[in-house]
Amino acid sequence: MFTAAAWAYGPCIAAVPYLRPVIRLDASFLSGRYKGRLLTACDYDPEQRLLPLAFALVRTENEQCWGWFMNFLRRQVIGEGRKFCVVSDRHWGIRNPFKQPQYGWQEDANPSYAVHRYCMQHVCENVFKASGKDAALPDKFRNKLANKKKRRPFYKMWNELKKTNPKAIDYLEKCGKENETDGKEQWKPERWAQTYDGGYRWGIMTNNGSESLNSRYKAERRLPVVGLVEGTWYKNVKWFNERKQIALARQAEGERWPKEIQLKLMKHTLKAAAINVITVDIERGEFEAQVPFEKNDPGVTWKYQVFLKRDYQLRDPELPSRRAWCKCRKPQLTGIPCLHVVAVCGHCRWDVSDFVDERYSTENMVKIWSIGDFHCYEDEDKWPRYDGPVIYPDKTMINRGRRKKDRDWMWMDAMRNKNQANQRRRTRRDAAVANDTSQPISMEDLQSGRRTGRPTNTPRTRRTTRPSVFNHVEIPLAWVTDQCRSDFSQVTEHQVAGRVMANQVAGDHLKAQAVGEGDYDVGLPG
Repeated sequence: MFTAAAWAYGPCIAAVPYLRPVIRLDASFLSGRYKGRLLTACDYDPEQRLLPLAFALVRTENEQCWGWFMNFLRRQVIGEGRKFCVVSDRHWGIRNPFKQPQYGWQEDANPSYAVHRYCMQHVCENVFKASGKDAALPDKFRNKLANKKKRRPFYKMWNELKKTNPKAIDYLEKCGKENETDGKEQWKPERWAQTYDGGYRWGIMTNNGSESLNSRYKAERRLPVVGLVEGTWYKNVKWFNERKQIALARQAEGERWPKEIQLKLMKHTLKAAAINVITVDIERGEFEAQVPFEKNDPGVTWKYQVFLKRDYQLRDPELPSRRAWCKCRKPQLTGIPCLHVVAVCGHCRWDVSDFVDERYSTENMVKIWSIGDFHCYEDEDKWPRYDGPVIYPDKTMINRGRRKKDRDWMWMDAMRNKNQANQRRRTRRDAAVANDTSQPISMEDLQSGRRTGRPTNTPRTRRTTRPSVFNHVEIPLAWVTDQCRSDFSQVTEHQVAGRVMANQVAGDHLKAQAVGEGDYDVGLPG
């Protein structure tokens, strides 16, 4: 009886040594005929592009299923002896494998090759609910507490929340503990706060990569097992081919670092002119950067100690690969030089790009997307002979009826309702403009999506597809033919109003079809 399946692709496994050691885990529902969960693990390249590492199909989210998948991830994908940081939500099924030695991710082992961190957005939602749904709290938590790299502004906001919202502080003090009811256990802010992280996150605070990957495989999650596996294979082949060409083009242009890092260094260079740098010891590489324009404390000059030579490793032995050390902690946490390091480099006439971590380099990005090759698999009659047991589908996993939704209302839902209200206002506005037939409609209006509503003097048309989450409009065929006959006289295929496609022109008749979520054709063998 089929119970679970896990798979990973060779080029993805070969790219692991060149990636930042941070992976994101998440699970999503299968939305087709069969029930179950799709578990995914992914990472980023230097330009923040997603790279899927491994997949798994399981019955549900629990300790056994997550432990089995993480054991596969350690043995077959990551490899033994490599220390990785795992960013995920606080699901108990993900947390428990970090306590068990048999899965290869025990966090308190000696030596330890795993670090577990929580997604900032998931913790933010829990803080929002624990505080009584205070609308002003999420922004304070993310921007002034969890995302802060300096200890001083972190504790400034912490003390403020102690006075204004003690319930949120009570939750954060329990967050990360093995036993949340144990008052003697020390709190663990490194789970969710970047200033205590130690650099294992590389500045990656959320699990948005896995969430985005789930939406990329939305169509594949409706398919059976074979179709799902083949769908992930085809998408990975497409991504590797496209991103390999992008990386090679960046390298051919002579770009050493991604554009995002180049812009950040340029911004720091412009601001570093106002910083006074004092050389403390040139041999040891110790400097002092005096900053007169701190944003939170104007008029006060702050001093930052900076090390730009190998001696700094004695101060931070956990991060031997980083090339710069600063009191503001940004180079240690992200691997990118901060404003103070840029000022010291300008003072000493050094190249600041030499202090960027090599995992961000364009050369490393080329290796990620070109280290392995995908190959076409042949027909089934040419596969190696299989003499193992025959696996049958589990009939209890067939999804009968619509899947129940048991999500709690969260802060993101409030933002979504606000966006939907704006969409409704735009829809009413566009409909009012479209009903005004006093002005002629041009082809430019149709292509840009303006004035595409239904005029009042035309009959209502029948929807050709089921309702979709995508934005699409309906145009009566007779009205489109009367208004645009001359514009379509020389074309055979054209896209109208973004989501309406005219796919056949025969004399004076125009055939249009609304393209929605349900209109897709998956041509997969088997």
